[in-house]
Amino acid sequence: MLGLQSEENRMTKCLIVEDEPLIAFDLQCRLERAGYSVSGIADRMSEVVQILETDKPDLVFMDISIKGDHDGVETADLIRRKYDLPVIFVTTHADTATLERAKRTGPFGYIVKPFATVDFRAQSEIAIWKHNMEQRLRLSEAWLASILHNVADAIIATGPDGTVVFLNSAAETLTGWSSAEAAGKPLLEVFCVYSEETGQPILNPLEYIYDGRGIDPHPATYFLQHRDPCQSTLVETRVSVNEDEHGLIGIVVCFSDVAERQKAQEQRRQLEKTQALALLATGYGRELSDWLRDTESCLQELLSQIPDRLREVVRSAYLSASNAIALARQLTELGSREAGQAEPVDLNALLSEVKKSLVKMEGVKWPIALDLDPSLPAIAVEPESCRQNLIRLLQQAKKAMPKGGEIYVSTQLVETTTSEHAVQLIVRDTGKRLRSSAQHRIFDPYYDLGANSYSAGLSLPLVYHFVSVNGGSIQCSSSKEGTEVRISFPALVTPDRPILIHSCPKQKCPLR
Repeated sequence: MLGLQSEENRMTKCLIVEDEPLIAFDLQCRLERAGYSVSGIADRMSEVVQILETDKPDLVFMDISIKGDHDGVETADLIRRKYDLPVIFVTTHADTATLERAKRTGPFGYIVKPFATVDFRAQSEIAIWKHNMEQRLRLSEAWLASILHNVADAIIATGPDGTVVFLNSAAETLTGWSSAEAAGKPLLEVFCVYSEETGQPILNPLEYIYDGRGIDPHPATYFLQHRDPCQSTLVETRVSVNEDEHGLIGIVVCFSDVAERQKAQEQRRQLEKTQALALLATGYGRELSDWLRDTESCLQELLSQIPDRLREVVRSAYLSASNAIALARQLTELGSREAGQAEPVDLNALLSEVKKSLVKMEGVKWPIALDLDPSLPAIAVEPESCRQNLIRLLQQAKKAMPKGGEIYVSTQLVETTTSEHAVQLIVRDTGKRLRSSAQHRIFDPYYDLGANSYSAGLSLPLVYHFVSVNGGSIQCSSSKEGTEVRISFPALVTPDRPILIHSCPKQKCPLR
């Protein structure tokens, strides 16, 4: 359009802040001869603010000694913070103290009076160019910071001396350090990692650079110690060098939590082993069950006809056959890949029922403490199969305490990594601690637990199989206080069964 000028051709407007009228007039003439317009002249901060509120200039020429309660340095600082305009100082004061005060405001130039030989056009163009570049840099940094803060992986960046200069939000979560608290700290104070194999602290990656060695670009897995000593996790880490033609700028550490991924992989491997056994168990279980039913029938017939002196022998054989039939049924159950007819099940009510049944059968031999979340939603499983597997789980917990102890059973509603909800069942015994290898293999059929002098037989593999085919997950951990089995099922959410988060904090039971 003919009546409008392009941004490139628009005349640059300048504001002069000077309390000497003659000097202000001289400066105005020089700027106009250089091709600029002067939007106003002020001699104190209040006038500067008034002009800036009505007509924003492109550049400010600021005398340090001006009228009023605020000098030029304070006024320039206000202009930088509130109006984001470039300022060039024009003054007769060139002492070190004045320069230091002025530098803290981030000026774009400094002209000492008298300025008869000053090229104002060059000074102005450089100031405006530097200001534009600074704005672009700030915008780029803001975009970069926004991107880095929102990526899923955790990122830590250091300077060339190995101190932290940046953490994104994911790194703040995994380390427990805020970006502000971590700034200037040594890398390994914030990123406190240990070898997964040896448990020894990891050397600072910069040590390899200082020694003339390169950094391994391949991912490595470490234990990351959170700032809270009670928290740690397994992280997969990549380290890269940030450098330019002048040398090292720093390093970038990119890492992510892989503890959940490893748990999922371990569960998948366990399920594959169980399914391999299931193929074998299905065929053998059915054949064995057919043979044993015939044997059981024959023994029943014998019991009704033989003399009393032989009756006990036949009864023992009959009980052995019954136990073998139960094992055959377990093998067949293990071979089944179907979850059964799922129904909404109140896990709390079922646990209470199972506890009453076990206590009724064995009395004080079953010390079970229940801590059940009253807001727990239902889960979708086959009720009788769930009941049988709860009994198996509790029987194994009791078996792990040959010298007595207590079983703690709790339920809670938890949020998963996919922001969905899961019903979690925790069963803890106070038996002897399992060795590390046993914790990973306790769900293997007939795995020998060694120091605990008992075998779980098929009970725990059947529990594992039941949980897996119903879309749940199961993990075992052990410490000097005892062993914990933690099972999670997807929460059943329907219009008439919404998720209700209990507002009161749930009382924690022991070993939690």
